[in-house]
Order: sequence, then structure tokens, then C-alpha cells
Amino acid sequence: MTSLYLIDGHNVLYRTFFGLPRLSAPDGTPTNVVLGTARILLKILREEKPYAIAAVFDSPEPTPRHTIFPEYKANRLKVPEELLAQVPVVKEVIDALGVPSIEVPGAEADDIIGTLSRLAEEKGLEVVIISSDKDLYQLVSPRVRIRDGLKEKAVGVEEVRETFGVGPGQVVELLALAGDPSDNIPGVPGIGEKTASGLIREFGTVENLLANTGKLKGKQREKIEQNAEMARLCRRLAEIDRTVPLPRGIDDLIPRGIHPERVPLLFRKLGFRKLLEELEVAPPSLPFSDSGTRPLPEVRRAERAGDLIDAIGGLAPSRAGIAASGENGEKIAVAVAASGVWLLPERAVPDLVSRIGEAGGSVYLYDGKAFLGRHGDVSVSGGGKALYDLQVAAYLLAPEEGTPTWPKLRDRFLPGQGAEEGGHPATEAEDIAALGEILERKLAEADLSEIFREVDMPLLPVLFRMEEKGIRIDPGIFGKLSEELAEGTQEIEKKVAAIAGPEFNINSPKQLSFLLFEKLGLPPVKKTKTGYSTDVEVLERLSGAHEIPGLVLEYRTLAKIRSTYVEVLPGMVNPRDGRIHTTFHQTQTATGRLSSSDPNLQNIPVRTDLGRRIRSGFVAEPGCVFVGADYSQVELRLLAHLSGDAELTRRFLEGEDIHVATACAVFGVGPPGVTPELRRRAKVINFGILYGMSPFGLSRELGIGGKEAKQYIDQYFRRYPGVYRYNEELKKQARKDGYVHTILGRRRFLRDINSPKQLSFLLFEKLGLPPVKKTKTGYSTDVEVLERLSGAHEIPGLVLE
Repeated sequence: MTSLYLIDGHNVLYRTFFGLPRLSAPDGTPTNVVLGTARILLKILREEKPYAIAAVFDSPEPTPRHTIFPEYKANRLKVPEELLAQVPVVKEVIDALGVPSIEVPGAEADDIIGTLSRLAEEKGLEVVIISSDKDLYQLVSPRVRIRDGLKEKAVGVEEVRETFGVGPGQVVELLALAGDPSDNIPGVPGIGEKTASGLIREFGTVENLLANTGKLKGKQREKIEQNAEMARLCRRLAEIDRTVPLPRGIDDLIPRGIHPERVPLLFRKLGFRKLLEELEVAPPSLPFSDSGTRPLPEVRRAERAGDLIDAIGGLAPSRAGIAASGENGEKIAVAVAASGVWLLPERAVPDLVSRIGEAGGSVYLYDGKAFLGRHGDVSVSGGGKALYDLQVAAYLLAPEEGTPTWPKLRDRFLPGQGAEEGGHPATEAEDIAALGEILERKLAEADLSEIFREVDMPLLPVLFRMEEKGIRIDPGIFGKLSEELAEGTQEIEKKVAAIAGPEFNINSPKQLSFLLFEKLGLPPVKKTKTGYSTDVEVLERLSGAHEIPGLVLEYRTLAKIRSTYVEVLPGMVNPRDGRIHTTFHQTQTATGRLSSSDPNLQNIPVRTDLGRRIRSGFVAEPGCVFVGADYSQVELRLLAHLSGDAELTRRFLEGEDIHVATACAVFGVGPPGVTPELRRRAKVINFGILYGMSPFGLSRELGIGGKEAKQYIDQYFRRYPGVYRYNEELKKQARKDGYVHTILGRRRFLRDINSPKQLSFLLFEKLGLPPVKKTKTGYSTDVEVLERLSGAHEIPGLVLE
């Protein structure tokens, strides 16, 4: 079948970014979007063998739609930095694979795709559009189908009818009424997708509907008539322009073929070993010509780990640097201390790692989890003790700087080496080996070797196995919740429209600001560069003065939960195993706490009914259960231990409710007199003082005066004098050393603790946040990590989320 494949560039980029787990190249740069896009293109080129193909991208310039509706797509979130960084690399890979790209100034990808699909149909070609954007359903015809790049199912004419209840030619009419939240096309207030579908089935077009509003009843007629011009405007916004002047025709989009030299070099640099193996192109052999001025070391070859060991006369306690970037077909570069650089088959690497571990040596590498993903979990075979992740080591030395990238590490510790990003694997293996020795020495000097070897490195394979295992969700629960949230937001829109008028756009901060402060005359709370603020704090303060702020807050909450979790999570299920695979980050937070992304499973709400319903969508495998385990007030127990306060320690040992005890001490009542509200206040005081809250902060938290808040704090310290002494000693030590540390030795540097600037003095002295808060957060992190390691050791199959 002669066909044209059109790739909706930015749609595919977003789908792969949020749909695939976080991956990185050997130099630390993110690659999940690059890999996902490359796989989609290669699958099409090899299996479909299209006559023509093009990757189509949006133009950065404003489009005609922005001219007629300035708020078009204004609700779009900022492009994630990790995605943005991959766009140039994606385009480089597309070009190397021989796939033409098209971008027309001032034109959207949808319009370019619409024009190309029309031209292809006129030539008698079949068209397949790779996108998940439902706007494009209006282009579907007997010759034009749409397919999600991450799914196999194609959407044809009947599938469009099943989705919208109308044919492809009427999709634009439906969108004019129901709107399109993804593009900030408002539609007619109060008209949802189901209602719009019924109206279009009855009247055929928006214009015919507007000409026959007399056939409608009640409020529906009122909404349509009052928003007639908005419906016409939304139709113009939703309709794809199929007459865009193009720089090239269909015959210019014939694939050029995979470049036999660029692709292997590029995939090697990106760490796409498996993808490179699948290609029917011969990869260039080592050594490559190096573009830098640095001379290349001699590279020797061995087929097995034993051959290498025999050739160098045994390992003894050795050090080796493995350049994961050295992948070339199935080869990988290894720099062995005092024995030069060797090229070893991929299959021999686990054996070499295990043997070095048995000899008491170290295997230096960058990004240990990525290494385990490529070479298997060597920790299972005993090689885990040998692994020495430079990323984790450098992070431990300066956690406040976040994840150290490979280029930054090399520039910081190996200046003047002449190495370039993506340089020769032999030189990178040498650099990794040299940097490993430097970092090992620096960790020893800082008394951090033990926490690195006994805590942070053993945690790495645990996190790897957790990511590999993933977690299952029930799509049905999320689907039902999505419908309920959509209905909830629509109901709120109706209530707001009844007060503010049908033309009001609840998603427009500008319109909301005008409504609140100009039309309703509410007092402005704070001002921004563009006008009066309508953020959460402002709306909460105004909610008692009028109904609108409260409704907008509720709308934002529902819309955020729907767009952040309910709509996104089902799309991130890996089709191979039906599970979501998040990425755990060990080197991102300054306190040593873990974080997760793609998706972030640590910030799912829990204290609200909606949050609990989202969590109910995560399900165990048949025959398995979720086990929840948590410490009771771990930070306060640590405080009792660290401060040595006799009274606080006694209350915990005797099993008292610590918040009731604090309420009795601060408010001067006996246990029977502690009401739920007094206990809540005592809880705020307990944790507020723990984290250095000032009287001002406590007064805002409890809604009391500053003088009263100070009395509570003074009363607390009189009851627990050991806590006061500990906090003061901690501040003194922090000013002297410039850092605080946990029991295990994890450090948190406080760069401005001795700053002469008055602002810094106030932040540290009056609010007391960094010295006190950072240490206790670090302590509780240490406890959590140790328990995670203990659980993984006792029950190997346990997935410790």
C-alpha cells in the first residue's frame, strides 16, 4: 500500500516524555524522548515501508489563531526542562534516520498535517497520522487514519463516531460548542461534549444550530443564543487549515535511508546499545577519530573477563573505570588501573565486575541505575559491592547542588583534559577511572566513605528493582473519576457563569482579576507585574467576601487533580506489563530524601476524599496485598533522642499522646480538658518548633497574635528545656562549621550561615530554619533509608514504595 506517514512532532515528544521512564545518556543528559521517538520512526520505516514520511513541528511564532483569540493555548504549562533539552537531539536523530522534517513559520503542526494529508489524498495515497491529539480526528476519512505513537490501534471513521458520536466532518462543529481545554478553546459555557454531540447530530452544523435556536428549550436555548459569537469564534479556532503554503511537496518527503555512519555514532553517544544492535547498518569500529586535541590511548581487546585478567597478570584489589558511553555494537570500554584501556564484549562486563568485587576492588561508573539496566542487577551476583557510582559520590559531597552531571564533574575535577561531550569511549573510561580515585579520596577526607558504602550504594540496586517492578493501576477507577471530575468542573462553570455572565472564562487570570476587583469591587490583596494577583492565597482570603473566589478554588482543585493525576496516570501505563514505572531520584534533594518523577508518585494527595480515591486506583496483583508501614512521629522521637530532654523522652517511653501532653503544658489544662482543637494547635506547635518556626510564622499558622504565639513558644521551651539547649547548640555548631550533619554523617552545607547581610542574619537567626530544620530532616531520611535497606534484605521480593 502506497502511504504517507505524518508524525505530529510535539505530540510525540510529549507522549514519549510522560509515557516512558526517565533515561539518560552516559553523560547524564536525559534521553527518554529521543529513544521513544527513534523507536517509533524505526518501527514505521522497517515495518510499514512508507512511500513518504515527515516529522511535522509547530512554529515558535504566533499563529493567526493567537491574533483572533490572544488566550489561545494560554493555559499550557511551561515545557519541562528535561523535555526541552532533548528537542535538538530528537531533530538530529530524525535527520540521521533519513526522515524529512517540516516546520512552517506562523503555522501549527495540525495545519501542516491537514494540508499534507489533503495533498496526499489527491494523489491517491493512504495517510497515517501519528498523534494522540483528538483535534486531528476531523481529518479522518476512508484514506486517512490516526494512530497513537505508543499504541497499535488506528482510528478510522467508525472509531471517530464511537468517540464523539458524530462523523469526522462534524468534529469541528462539536469542538465549537464543547470547547477544547487542551488548547484553551472555551466553547459555549455549560455545554459539555455529550450535549454538543446530540446538538450536532440533530442540527448538523453550528450555523444551522444558531439559525434554529427556536427549537431549543429553556436554559439550553439561552446559553446558545447568548454565546453565538463565541461558538463561531471557537469553530474558527478548532478548524484545521488545510491550505497552508508548504516549502516542499509529497514527492520531496521520500525517506532518504538511515545514515550508515551518523546513526551508529549518535546512538553510541546516547547509549542506545540495544537499538543499535537492531539496525542493519555496520557500526564503525574502534578507535574512532577524536575531534578533540587529546591523544587517544592504546585500546586492547579481550573477549572474556578472564582473558583480560590473565593478560594483566591478575586483579588484586584493583580499580577500573567503565565508560558506558563506550558502547559500540556489543563492545564497551574499560580502563583498568595501571593496565590501560580495554575493549570488552557487553556480555563479559558482569563477570568482570563480580571478579573485581571479589578481589576487593572498585568499578567506577557514572549513573549506576542506568548501568544495572543495561548489564543486569550485578548486585545479585555479588558484584554490587564493587560498584562505585560517581554520581552518588559527588552528590554526597555537595548535596545542595543537586544531581551532578558528567560534564560538570569532569570540568570540576579534571580541568584541562581536553575531553569533549560524547568524546571517545577510551578517553571517557580513563576519565571515569581517574575521577573515581579523586572522589574516593575526597569522601574519605570528609568522613563520608561509610555512609556511601553502607547506605547510599546499597540503596541504588533497591531503587533499580523498585523501578523495574513498577505498580499496577485500575484504569476503570481512573476513568470513572475522570468523568466525575469533568462533571464537577462543568457544574462549577455553570454556577460561575450564572454570577459572572456566560462570556466569563474561568481559566483566565486576567478575566478573573477584572471580575473580582473591578466588577465586584473586592479589595486587592497583592499586585504582580501584570496586575492584581488571583493566586490561591488571594482567593482563600477573599472567599469569605464573595462566592466566586471559593468556586474558582474548588474548580482549580478539581481541574488540577484531573489534569495532573487522573488523566495522566493511565497514559503512563507500560503496555508490556500494565504497570506504571516511576523513576526514583537519589541525588536531587539537598536533604538526602528520595524524589520521584515520570510520574511523581510521592505527591499524590492523601488527606482528602479525592486523594484517597486516586490512591484506591493503585491495585495489588491478584494474590498480593499492599502493606503500609510508617513511623509514629519519627521526627519528634528523634528530637527527644538527640536533645536528651528528659521530659520529652519520658512521655514517649510511657506511651503518652505527645500532642495532648504539649497541649497540657502550653495551654495549662489537664488531659480531660484537651479538646480536638487544642490538640490540633499543640500539634502545630510541636512540629512548628521542631522546624524552627518563628512567633510570626506560628501566629499565621494558628490565626493568633504574635505576642500570644511567642508565649506559646516560651512555654514550650520551659517544659522541654533540653530541646531549647539542643537547638541553640546546633545553631552555634552550624555557624562554626558552615554545615550540619546527621547521625550517619550526611552533611548539609549552609553557605550563608555567616553572611554579614542583614537579610541572611534574619533568616537564620529569627526564623532559625536552615540549621534546625535541615538536620532533623536529614536524620529522618537516614532512618527511612536504613529501614528500606533492612526491608529489602529481609524480604527480597518486597517492593518498597
